[in-house]
Amino acid sequence: MNYSNKLLIMFVLIGFASLGCQTQSSGPYQKPFEQSSGNLSNTARPTVDSKPKYVSATIFPIYSIAQQIGGNNINVKLILPSGESPHTFNPTPADKLNVENSELMFYIGGELDEWIIDVTGTNGKLVEVNEGIRQLQYGSDQEHGDHKDGSNDPHYWLDPRNGKQIANTIAREYALIDLDNAPSYQKRLELFNSEMDQLYQDLLEHTQIIQDIPFIVLHDSWSYFADAFSLNLVGTFQPYGSHGPSPKYLKMLQDKTENHDVKVVFSEPQYPIEVLRSFADDNDLKVATIDPLGGVDGRMTFQELLTYNVDMVKSSLLAKK
Repeated sequence: MNYSNKLLIMFVLIGFASLGCQTQSSGPYQKPFEQSSGNLSNTARPTVDSKPKYVSATIFPIYSIAQQIGGNNINVKLILPSGESPHTFNPTPADKLNVENSELMFYIGGELDEWIIDVTGTNGKLVEVNEGIRQLQYGSDQEHGDHKDGSNDPHYWLDPRNGKQIANTIAREYALIDLDNAPSYQKRLELFNSEMDQLYQDLLEHTQIIQDIPFIVLHDSWSYFADAFSLNLVGTFQPYGSHGPSPKYLKMLQDKTENHDVKVVFSEPQYPIEVLRSFADDNDLKVATIDPLGGVDGRMTFQELLTYNVDMVKSSLLAKK
C-alpha cells in the first residue's frame, strides 16, 4: 500500500471514530410510526466500484444496519433464518457454503451467536460489533440457565443508542476492505446516526406515559430495551433459551407479579406461546408479543423493529392499565 493510501485510511478511520462519539445531529428523517423502508435503503447507489463486496451477519438487526451502511456497494448475507432463535440455532453445511465468499462476518458475541465460528471456519474476518458499547451484566437475583452471574448480556442491539455504535464498527470495517468507497460509507453512517438520534427521541416521548407500568417478559433479552426507555421490567419467565424455570423460580416470579400488580407478559415469535399460557392464565395476565430480531413484514429494518416493539409495549400496557 502506498503512502497516500495509508494517509487516506488514517483520516477515514478518524472520521468514523468521531462519529461514534456524537450525540444528536440533524438530517432527513421519517416519523417512526409511519410504515417506511427507511431513507437509507432508498438512497443506495454504487460509487466507485460497481462490483459489490460480500459480507455476512448472524442476526437480522446487524444485517439491516450493515445493508444501510453498505448500500449497493456491499452484498450482505443473513445467516440466521427469520423466525429462529440464535440461542437454539444449529448451522448446516448449507449455511457454511452461503458465507464462503464473505470478507467480513459480523456477529454479536457472548453466548448468543458463537456458532458463527463453526460456520465460518477459516473464511473471512470475524467482527464482533460491540465496540464502544456499555454491556449490562446478568445479576444474581434470578436464574439464568447457562448464563453465569456477572456475565455480559449480549442483547445490546435492543437499545437504539447502541445501534449507532454497531453502525460505526461496520462502516469502519467497510472502509478497510473497500477504501475507494470509504467516503460513501461515511456519508451513509452520518445519515444513519442522524436518523437514529431522531428516532430515539421520538420513541422516548412515546414511552413516557408507560414508564411506571410493570410488566414481565418471556426470556431475559429485554434489559437494554427497558433501560433505554426507563421501562418497569420486573421479571423474566424463562430466563434463558429453552431452559424452563424451576418451581422455586416460578414461585418467586409469581410473588413479583402479585406485589407489582403486573397485568401483561410479553412473549416472542421465536418461541411457542404455549410455554407462557399456564402461568399467564393462573395470574390473569394478558399475553402480547414483542420481537427481538425482526426480519418479517412490518419489521424489515432495524428502525421498524424498534418502533414495532415500542408501539406494542405501549398499546399493551395502556390497554390493561
